[in-house]
Amino acid sequence: MYSQDKIDVALKVFHQCGSVTTTIRVLGYPTRRALYTWIANERSVKSERYTRASLNGCTPFELALHLYTVLVSWRCFHIFTEILF
Repeated sequence: MYSQDKIDVALKVFHQCGSVTTTIRVLGYPTRRALYTWIANERSVKSERYTRASLNGCTPFELALHLYTVLVSWRCFHIFTEILF
């Protein structure tokens, strides 16, 4: 197990030289598998779970109600414009 500081240093060296082999030779650590895993984890985007902060302070129910209202308003507007034209 490596500390986050060592992981960051290894990734920085990897990005500078662009080679897994060179990174391991320069630093003396990590294993090839560990470095490839760190590189993959760095590139993957982890999905953020919905929190109150990500919903702008709304509860999921309030958000769903707002979206329903917007959808109904949009649909009514389009039906009305189809009737007029």
